[in-house]
Amino acid sequence: MATIVKLESDWVIQWLIELTEILAPPFEGEKRGLAFAPLLREIGGLDVPNDAVRKVNARRKGIGTGSSVMLAAHLDTVFTKDVDATLERDGDRLTDPGIGDNSCDLVSLCWLPGRWNSMLFTPKGTSCWSGQSARKALANRSRKAFQIRL
Repeated sequence: MATIVKLESDWVIQWLIELTEILAPPFEGEKRGLAFAPLLREIGGLDVPNDAVRKVNARRKGIGTGSSVMLAAHLDTVFTKDVDATLERDGDRLTDPGIGDNSCDLVSLCWLPGRWNSMLFTPKGTSCWSGQSARKALANRSRKAFQIRL
């Protein structure tokens, strides 16, 4: 029987590979966002509306009046369209220019609410997860629009 650590590891690796291999040059994170939104929805318990500026935001209402928290990662990478995004595997090692920029962070954003679900944990305040463009003005506009909906 597989342990929860092994099952989570398989899930993390699967999504890490899928997100990493989606080309997302600077300011062009929309394709990766289209894959990231269903990933957040798959977790369950999160409100994942379609964002007006085509970025991905998710929210889980708290059970009380505690402080809210927002965790964010960018959808696009620093690499141009001509960089090969095919992930290579050598044993347990995964390599690709975009794996640390920023696929790991996006998958980590999804792992946390999934763990909360398995622990039946709900914080007092509202929790928010966001995948946004690294473009500062657009990201700020998205955050402001999302904060208003809190």
